[in-house]
Amino acid sequence: MHVFMYLVWIGWLYFVVMFSVAQGSVDRGVLMFMLLGVLPTLFMSWVLRQRRRNRLARVSESQDGHGKA
Repeated sequence: MHVFMYLVWIGWLYFVVMFSVAQGSVDRGVLMFMLLGVLPTLFMSWVLRQRRRNRLARVSESQDGHGKA
């Protein structure tokens, strides 16, 4: 599943780079790259990190709970 996610992400970034290069000016190209490429990538990495952190916290709590009786 992760391989598919990375392939989609790489394809999206390729599209964003090509779209940014095709803009009329450098300023518009950089703006499009930031808005369509960098910000969504940062958001997705934040979401995945939060999910991983929550999952690890749940596992840690469940392991702590098994020791108490």
